[in-house]
Amino acid sequence: PKPPFVPGIEFSGVVDGVGASVRGIKKGDRVFGFSKQNAYAEYVAVPREFILKMPRTMSFEDAAAFGVTSLTAYHGLVTLAHLKKGERLLIHAAAGGVGTAALQIARHLGATPYATVGSQAKMKIAEELGAEVVINYLEEDFSALIRNETNGEGLDVIFDSVGGKIMRRGWKLLAP
Repeated sequence: PKPPFVPGIEFSGVVDGVGASVRGIKKGDRVFGFSKQNAYAEYVAVPREFILKMPRTMSFEDAAAFGVTSLTAYHGLVTLAHLKKGERLLIHAAAGGVGTAALQIARHLGATPYATVGSQAKMKIAEELGAEVVINYLEEDFSALIRNETNGEGLDVIFDSVGGKIMRRGWKLLAP
C-alpha cells in the first residue's frame, strides 16, 4: 500500500470489544488472526472469520508468527502435494519461517524430510526440527547428496521457497 500505512498481516492479542452480531469471541479472549494490513498497530479491527482463539499454552509471539508460515506450509504439503507417510521430501530454505513449519508438518505426517539451508547456523535449526539430512547448498551440491541419500531413486515432493536455479536443479531430483 501507499504510505502512510501500518504494516503487518498477522496479529495476536486480547479482544477489547466485539460487534453486536459477533459470536464465539468475547471481550478478554486471547486471539490471533489476520488483517489485510495494520496488524502492527496497537488496535486492529477485523471480521470475525479472520480470528481464532489462542490455545492456553500458546504465547502471543508464537500465535502472531503461526498463521502465514504454518498455513503456507500446510497448504503446500497437504492440500497441493498430498504428502503422505513414508514419502521423501526436500525442503529448501528449511530454517526460515515457512521451512521450519514445513519440517514440523512433514515429521508429523511421517514423511522423511531432507533440508537445504544457507549457513552453518541454520543447519542446526533444521537438524533440531527433524530433517533427516541437512545440506548447506552454498557449500555442497545438494543434487548429488540427495541422489546418494535416496540411492538414485529421487524424491516424492520438493517444497521450494527459493526458486530460480535452485528450482531447476530440484526438478531433476523428482522420482518418476
